[in-house]
Amino acid sequence: MPAQNPNLSTDFVHAESVEPGPAPLKLVTFPDGFQCFTHTSIEETEFIYNEVFVKQEYMRHGLTLEGASRVFDIGANIGVFVLFVKIKNPKTVIHAFEPIPDTCDVLRRNVELHRLADVHVHNCAIGSQAAERRAFSYYPNMAGNSTATPALKAPQLQVLEGQLGKDLTEFLFRSETRYATVQTLSEFLDQEDIPAIDFLKIDVEGDEVAVLQGIREEHYARIRRLALEAHTPDLANEVCAVLSGAGFKISRETGLGSLPGITGIYAVKA
Repeated sequence: MPAQNPNLSTDFVHAESVEPGPAPLKLVTFPDGFQCFTHTSIEETEFIYNEVFVKQEYMRHGLTLEGASRVFDIGANIGVFVLFVKIKNPKTVIHAFEPIPDTCDVLRRNVELHRLADVHVHNCAIGSQAAERRAFSYYPNMAGNSTATPALKAPQLQVLEGQLGKDLTEFLFRSETRYATVQTLSEFLDQEDIPAIDFLKIDVEGDEVAVLQGIREEHYARIRRLALEAHTPDLANEVCAVLSGAGFKISRETGLGSLPGITGIYAVKA
């Protein structure tokens, strides 16, 4: 949400209108005509739109969608990046993974809203090993921050309490428990017989290293470009070590949505 980052500039785009959608959803329309359903705060939805569409934060350091016939979105949330990709490349095949059932339902509704073809939505998490049931902390008022590792949110919550106050921060991060199955990316690639991933986006709120650990060596050779959000400095260092070892050229920076400790990592095959 905008209040969490002092780097927000005057070009931050706010929603033009908010209307009731299928209960309990809201339909948000932006000045360029882009629309999406949301189940979380309008501020968070605006923030994600600005990250993806205005700042194009996943398209940095040589990363593009040029020639990207197959895109994977791990941690797809309500599908804003999915919609961005399909607007840029309508023929792209997308696999979108979202573990929180409530959020995955909104993702599906946004795919239907835009009548998108070749978007495959998977209500599961991607991790280091398969599991039939894993608990997630779901934040109804900040759904994009939902996580299986809530302890990692502590430094961010301290910053937000200083900016927004304790009561509002507690309201935004009021937690409920949700459950999801987990599989590894390599298991999925084997099951679906997928030969290559042209663009891999990972935003999994603290599970980024686990996602990478679930990719076997031979499957790293199938990944051309990767954009990832690391949620602590230690996780960023671990991610960079794994990707360097897998033959990627890496760039890193903070971005629009960066609270202290959050790093955007961009990787292309060296």
